[in-house]
Amino acid sequence: MNTFNQSETAGSLGPTTAEDYRTLLESVAQAFWETDAQGKVVTDSPSGRAYTGQSLQEWLAGGWVAAIHPDDRPDALRQWQQAVAQHVPITTELRLQGPDGGWRWTNMRAAPILNSDGSVKKWLGINLDISDKKRTEASVQARLEEETAQRQFLQATLDSVPAIIQVFEAVRDEQNHIIDFTWVLNNRKAIEQNGDVIGKRLLQHHPDVLQTGLFESFVQVTETGLPMEQEQFYDQEQFNAWFHQSLVKMGDGFVMNTQEITARKQAEQEVFRLKDETAQRAEEAIRESEERYRTLLQNLPDYAIYRLDPSGFITEWTEGAQRMKGYTTQEAIGRYASLCYTPEELAAGELEKQLEEATQTGRAERESIRIRKNGEYFWVNEITTAIRDTHGQLTGFTKISRDISKRKRGQQLRRQLEERTRLAVEAAQMATWEWHLPTDKVYWNEQHFHLMGLPVKTGPQKSDTFLSHIHPDDRPWVTRELTQAIDEQNLFDAEFRLVRADAVTRWMNGYGRVTRERAGQPTQMSGVMFDITDRKLAEEKLRKSEERLQRAMSISTVGVIYFDLAGSIHGANEAFQRMSGYSLQALVNDPLRWNELTPPEFMDVTLNAREEYRTKGENTPYEKQSIRPDGSRWWGLFAGRRLSEDEYVEFVVDITESKQTQQALKEADQRKDEFLAMLAHELRNPMATLHNGLHILTLTAAEDDITRSTLAMMTRQTDHLVRLVDDLLDVSRISRGKIELRNERVNLVELVSHAAEAIDSLYQERNRRLYLQLPPSPIYLNGDPARLTQVVTNLLSNGVRYTKEQGQVWLTLELRDGASPGGPTFGPEAVLRVRDNGIGLAPDQLTAIFELFVQVDNSLARSQGGLGLGLTLVRRLAEMHDGRVEVQSEGLGKGCTFTVYLPTLRRNY
Repeated sequence: MNTFNQSETAGSLGPTTAEDYRTLLESVAQAFWETDAQGKVVTDSPSGRAYTGQSLQEWLAGGWVAAIHPDDRPDALRQWQQAVAQHVPITTELRLQGPDGGWRWTNMRAAPILNSDGSVKKWLGINLDISDKKRTEASVQARLEEETAQRQFLQATLDSVPAIIQVFEAVRDEQNHIIDFTWVLNNRKAIEQNGDVIGKRLLQHHPDVLQTGLFESFVQVTETGLPMEQEQFYDQEQFNAWFHQSLVKMGDGFVMNTQEITARKQAEQEVFRLKDETAQRAEEAIRESEERYRTLLQNLPDYAIYRLDPSGFITEWTEGAQRMKGYTTQEAIGRYASLCYTPEELAAGELEKQLEEATQTGRAERESIRIRKNGEYFWVNEITTAIRDTHGQLTGFTKISRDISKRKRGQQLRRQLEERTRLAVEAAQMATWEWHLPTDKVYWNEQHFHLMGLPVKTGPQKSDTFLSHIHPDDRPWVTRELTQAIDEQNLFDAEFRLVRADAVTRWMNGYGRVTRERAGQPTQMSGVMFDITDRKLAEEKLRKSEERLQRAMSISTVGVIYFDLAGSIHGANEAFQRMSGYSLQALVNDPLRWNELTPPEFMDVTLNAREEYRTKGENTPYEKQSIRPDGSRWWGLFAGRRLSEDEYVEFVVDITESKQTQQALKEADQRKDEFLAMLAHELRNPMATLHNGLHILTLTAAEDDITRSTLAMMTRQTDHLVRLVDDLLDVSRISRGKIELRNERVNLVELVSHAAEAIDSLYQERNRRLYLQLPPSPIYLNGDPARLTQVVTNLLSNGVRYTKEQGQVWLTLELRDGASPGGPTFGPEAVLRVRDNGIGLAPDQLTAIFELFVQVDNSLARSQGGLGLGLTLVRRLAEMHDGRVEVQSEGLGKGCTFTVYLPTLRRNY
């Protein structure tokens, strides 16, 4: 350490010269250069040529301009010529050729140096490398493009909805009264109806909403926040139909969902026209279908949803499956999915048929009988869907089971009621028939002819007349059902398709039974037939609606949760379970409350959302962190609304990756700042030492002790500076993939021995002890001797830097098989360990220690020198040799062990 006093230091340094400033600029910028007053390069710039890779002749001929990327050169020359002509500084960003032939972004800055008369004496310029900044900007731009694509996906989803969806915003006068509305969003159906009306006034396009009272409804929903539903008949030029409209407040406006219900209204009017009991039951059936649909929407958590692997074994078992099937998660996971099948279905291989159909067509649907764990039989509607990865490979199946026992019982009861009604009442709109079996004569009423589209005839018909009009796909099984009902004297009850004489296909429900017999043999069968096409269409519409809903619930990127304001969770889909890390059992049955999922610092925003639910029925989307069972945290975007008085639904999107990206950008920027400060600090000390040494040499011409000591000190500092610059260049080259290993057959034992011998003087100088344990036989591998030596040297240098006075470092080398417990087996590998009794590592530093510019203890590291690049180079050079690096530490103050694994040649001799 120098012990000069202040006056001696000032006298020895002298005034700051232009050369000092030039040195300072070259330490900060990657290149420093100068031109004459006309902007022409006339002097050499070693730093400029090192940055661009130009020779001295190339530099003097064209300077930095000749190294500009062709796409950037015209604009750069224009700016440079303009600056030279106007005598003003210039700052621009462009790409320059590097020594490796590639291109890198630089910030070029130049300023004129003026004479005393104001004329330009010369130009001075610097180049600052901004490649990292440009890559960061490109990453951010890519993220923005991804978010734009997601928004487009959401718009496409909205456009796929068959209903007309329009979003309006209120237009208010000075007294804050609503005087009109403007369109702010339309889906595809709405655009087809209204055209491009975004931003336009509602009353300008549809003034009739004032007369119909719709405008008053719009104002009421916007002002009160209460949703509204209504049915309206429109008799206008572009349509003449019934519509169902639902209005929901959104912001200072409302969302209107419009669906055409003309078919339903016509069906209702037909029901009203019917006078008999059959018509009343049809109306009740429609209401029951609608009620089942509403019930399905309100009770989705009760569905039994579970997953299978490609072989049919259960891998996921939800709470709904537990309630429906009776088996717990522990009992079901890993078992074959046929555990609830009946013996008949097991014998017929029904599960295997469903899985094969789903594999071939994407899905399979069945209505079947199942057996609960307690032995109870029940009906289910079961959909099996194949799951494939992005490459189209089958990864498993999803099964959605819905208990339809109640519906089946209702159907059975309805059939019984219809049996009594159809056999007791001769309705004008009901086809009746009597079949004399011995003579095959069938007597129809007039309605029977009408249903079949045939002219009314008197006299009996043959049974083939009826059977020939049954749809070809239905004819075989209908014939079997009729034959079986006659032979067993059971009821005949079937729903089938009938092809009328005019080629129109209609759905029919046929019902009959044996009404006469002789000597135990049936002689007559009587029955009725009526058209059920409208009911079938309604059932098909309901089935498709249920299918769309089930597909929406299976979206893997959107979590759905049901809860109350007391904090209890009632249900959650698979996406939310995956995000939160909690099973449905833990969320619903344990139960788990919101305050257990939410960190204390996010309770305020959670409580604010609850207050919005309580007062407005919906919340403003908000972001917060949640806690998983293992203590880790994840970021979510939450938004939802009230479903009923005691239940709410919230939709969740996992934004953890986005948040991590933002944090990574901040940390990268912070590391850059720390790096520049550290670099300036590291370069300043060696340059000051060189300057003092040169000064002493100028004062002492004799070869005395001071001269020798100064020269030795200058040599050490110069070597240190070279090592720093070499490390920086190595990291840069590895990051850009520019390092090429010069591999050859290397004796690792000999290489490690030489590296330890070369650094032993440093250990003695720093009062450290180095112990070696090398095998007696050579260990050969294919590698770059220089780079492998660099690995060993960096690890041993790290041991010197992070151990205290009289610290100890142990280096061992051995050859072993590459088998790892529970993992894959590799070939023989060399294991190099460097263990020290130094400052140690905290658990959170074990991974970060290998990152760029990371140092465990900055104060200690700076006193010892270094930029935090050594371990980064160790890891990357090891990986380039198909090896790996690990670090272990029991904690701070307990030392570290760095282990390098390198593959060796199969035959070491």
